[in-house]
Amino acid sequence: MSVLHNSRGFTLIELLIVLAIIAIIAGIAIPRYTASLDKAKESACAANIAVLESAVMRYWADNLDEDDPYPATLQELEDNYIKAVPKCPKDNTTDYQFNKETGEDGGVTFGITCPNHP
Repeated sequence: MSVLHNSRGFTLIELLIVLAIIAIIAGIAIPRYTASLDKAKESACAANIAVLESAVMRYWADNLDEDDPYPATLQELEDNYIKAVPKCPKDNTTDYQFNKETGEDGGVTFGITCPNHP
């Protein structure tokens, strides 16, 4: 009596080992991917803030002869300085906050912040 051997295919053990290796690799890769995705969104948010600050400074330079050469809101920058006011990339719904303060000496300081990335 001869024993039939099927040499065309994989055994159950071989398939389980391959699945275990894939699961281990996925377990390592997925947390790193999500962490890098969060860092990328933070970097994009910082870039958006830099663009908005630049637009405010261009607005200021164009309106030096006004009583208040700074915009009241970021929406005033649309069309002439930026196409549209961006949203925070973390959730695509949060608006950036524009803060303007006048000091005792009459100097104005401004800041643009994101509530998602304090």
